Amino acid sequence: MKASTLHTDGHETILVLIEAGSWFGEVAMVDGLPRTHDICATEPSQLLRADTALFNRLMQRASFARAIALLQTRHIRGAFAFMDDANLRTTRARLARRLQRLARGDADLGAGSQRRSFAITHDTLAMMLGVTRQTLSLELKALAALGAIDLQYRRIVIVSMEKLKAIGWEML
Repeated sequence: MKASTLHTDGHETILVLIEAGSWFGEVAMVDGLPRTHDICATEPSQLLRADTALFNRLMQRASFARAIALLQTRHIRGAFAFMDDANLRTTRARLARRLQRLARGDADLGAGSQRRSFAITHDTLAMMLGVTRQTLSLELKALAALGAIDLQYRRIVIVSMEKLKAIGWEML
């Protein structure tokens, strides 16, 4: 699933890819306001939906309320990291950091196990970074030349997470 925003000019910005087992939509359940982003399935998916009444009953349980608070904390930290990236980092550094997030599960943002390979199109990755496909292609080729990644058809293989981390700290 992808969470995105469609701009009035027709351009789409992909905010995050949501993987199996991930919660989404809890913000609107907590504050009662309309959802701020679109969610679209990128492949056949099954959803488990909690209606407002059930969600409110579950929020009465301290363990559930704490889990929602921790989920919100992860989202806030992720949003701050994205703002820092957009304002302080080069395109190459932003790409390196996004690839690291994708390796551990974009919406998860946890420190769990990391994938070394994942399927993603250049169009999707460009929309996530807010750059053109041409700019993305140049930066991906540069990361490949530096030995950080290997480019395959619709797939990126991380060759050196250490190189990606070092590149991710480049400032403007």
